[in-house]
Amino acid sequence: MIENLKLKNQKLIDKYSLSGNIALLKKQMLIKTILSEENCFNKIQMADSINILIDLGYTQEEAIKEYKKLITFKN
Repeated sequence: MIENLKLKNQKLIDKYSLSGNIALLKKQMLIKTILSEENCFNKIQMADSINILIDLGYTQEEAIKEYKKLITFKN
């Protein structure tokens, strides 16, 4: 599950690197750091998690559903 998020994140990093959008690139680099933490969505606030998912391309509704899956997902 988290691997899909990492893939989306890497695609956005590549996109923003090529376009020169430094602000969005920095945001995605921060998200990459967060996603590298084991069980990261269980360690941060729900609102922050939702915002990360939105930054990865999910709508608000999709982000909430995905968040619920992520916090109940067991490796």
